[in-house]
Amino acid sequence: PAWNVLETNSQAEFTGAIIFSLATTLFVDGSGQLWDTWDTSLVLTAYELDIIDSRRQPIKGVRFTGISYTTDSTGFICGERGVLLQTDNWGRNWKQRYFENLDLLYFYGIEFANRRQGVLCGVTGDEKIRVKGILYITSDGGDTWREIKDIPGTGFSSLSYDRAGKRFIITAIGAVLISDDMGETWQYVRVPEGQLMRSSLLDEEHGISVGMKGRTLITNDTGQTWIEVKSPSKNNLLAVSRFNPGHWYVAGAGGEVWMTVDYGGNWKNLGAPRDVTLYGIKRKGPRLFVWGSDGTIMTLRMGNR
Repeated sequence: PAWNVLETNSQAEFTGAIIFSLATTLFVDGSGQLWDTWDTSLVLTAYELDIIDSRRQPIKGVRFTGISYTTDSTGFICGERGVLLQTDNWGRNWKQRYFENLDLLYFYGIEFANRRQGVLCGVTGDEKIRVKGILYITSDGGDTWREIKDIPGTGFSSLSYDRAGKRFIITAIGAVLISDDMGETWQYVRVPEGQLMRSSLLDEEHGISVGMKGRTLITNDTGQTWIEVKSPSKNNLLAVSRFNPGHWYVAGAGGEVWMTVDYGGNWKNLGAPRDVTLYGIKRKGPRLFVWGSDGTIMTLRMGNR
């Protein structure tokens, strides 16, 4: 396959993205920058966003970890040190939202199932120990956030929802957490012991979870039980994405990108040209996007595949 490598800053580490169309994308990175492009040339421009700590002092270099939009104009960026930014004007301006113990919060995922219901997840602790899982939910499009107390599980690393907008799934240490009521309550589902899982998704009654050293788990009963299956890779797998039912993509270390169209029964190596760590993957129409370390953003035209 012929990949197109977008030229960016090699010092950037892209950690999240929102793709509105083949010509309109937003990427966030690990040093507190927002990158955007608004035309088919896919030339990205970087913007420094103003971030303030709990003492209302400016801080630099905050690691952004996720981005999610509720409408074309309204979206959120989350990150470490309790960062949550909101825009209501297509990303032209961003305002910061505040939580208690701001500097001890590390947000690692934000997703909206629809315009009103969303979940924000992460961990709390300090620079050395980050183990206690934290969850906030919103039912008014992010105007207010409410903490969900006594959540089981630790070490939350990713958050996603099924395409029907019915279930959220959080990847945790040794387990996944599943909610069928927009984040109000969560079911703790233990997964087989082994290497840590990093990213999961549910796809109707099926689902996949991937992790360190290529570990791959599959569920065929809406996440109630998980079985370990043969992995397409021995490298760390860090991101998963769904295109159609059973049509999944995974990406991770070594620039590896894999595709399955039969719920993980068989995998095809898409042969990305850069040996980098990929943190995200998403297909929009005929074009597949991947992003990660060393300022890497790559696209691949898939056609009808």
